Amino acid sequence: MTWKRAVSEIVLDLLDKKEFTAPELREYTSLLESEYPNNNNIESDILGTLQYLRNMGAIAFVDNQGTYKLTKHGRLILLEIIAKDTSR
Repeated sequence: MTWKRAVSEIVLDLLDKKEFTAPELREYTSLLESEYPNNNNIESDILGTLQYLRNMGAIAFVDNQGTYKLTKHGRLILLEIIAKDTSR
């Protein structure tokens, strides 16, 4: 499983609440550390992936406090990222 797929799946899980924060996503750090034991930059990679998902149009900033929400087509974009990883 790629890093982007793993974080995309977590974001989908968090979006049952409609909005989520970067600190909420960081609560998954231990899970990601167990899946990616050689990654010594988990937290910065999480933030980088959030920027990637924002640039792809999947999520959008709600405020300057690190709150994100799914965009109109966000779920579809996230599912496409996950599907691309599955088809490899």
